[in-house]
Amino acid sequence: MPLTRLLLIGANSSKCINGEKGDKVVIAPKNQKAKANFGHLDDPYAGEVILCFQLDDGSDQARELLRSLGIRDGDRRCDGLIFYSRDGSPERTICLVELKHSRVEEAAAQLIRTRQCIEDLLCKECGEPGKKYIQRLQWKACLYRHGASPDETSKVLRELRHYFKHYYSCDHQSADIGPFLRGESEQRMAEGRRARKRER
Repeated sequence: MPLTRLLLIGANSSKCINGEKGDKVVIAPKNQKAKANFGHLDDPYAGEVILCFQLDDGSDQARELLRSLGIRDGDRRCDGLIFYSRDGSPERTICLVELKHSRVEEAAAQLIRTRQCIEDLLCKECGEPGKKYIQRLQWKACLYRHGASPDETSKVLRELRHYFKHYYSCDHQSADIGPFLRGESEQRMAEGRRARKRER
């Protein structure tokens, strides 16, 4: 199973995906009280399972992880994968993350190719009995861009729309992708649309 491979090779306790030149996205704790207690024994992520896997940092561990997933050295792939779930919820999320310091034009292809590789592997290994669980997966894509223009970013997001129901763009000022992972950003957008309809 791909998740077993991820766990055995790439498991760690970090709540971030790193890119080049110090770029990174983080998953901060949900509530402010938990953030204040972060240094204590309280679990700031209670009720959540968040597993971050670094796929493309050039390390031996990342290369071994990619090989185990059937992704060759020259293949396009994204920088990281985040598995997310909440206690008591049947939903499982796989969020693929690509961090670009400047040129974003290849980001969509990298995110899409990584999804295809992992999804193919899941389908092959889970077979017919696991099909219903695979269909329940929420696939999300996150593009971190440091210096890309809004036009370049919009073009990438348009490409992602065909492969991911949920996609997000952030930068160094908004690098906490916790709300996106938790579905809070989609919920706020839906509430805003409903409010605008009521106003009409």
